[in-house]
Amino acid sequence: MLLLLLAACVGTSTQAPPAEPVTAIVGATLIDGTGEPPLRDAVVLVEAGHIRAAGARATTAVPEGAEIVDASGKTLIPGLIDLHSHYMTASGPEL
Repeated sequence: MLLLLLAACVGTSTQAPPAEPVTAIVGATLIDGTGEPPLRDAVVLVEAGHIRAAGARATTAVPEGAEIVDASGKTLIPGLIDLHSHYMTASGPEL
């Protein structure tokens, strides 16, 4: 019985799960929100829902097998979040 348990443990794979696919957005003008001038012909690499790299196409390598999104003629900007809200409270003589 012990040999069967040991054999089962040896056969267990410890391989890492497959890597998330990378999406490469290429050719856009990138406005990064830092105050730097817009970067034309940029590459933005997205992996597992997170930006992993951003830079000029000439200096930012696109991994082999990445899904390529041609964004030529388009502009990329940081996500915009609407922080405007109203806090409603009671008013009148009961305050």
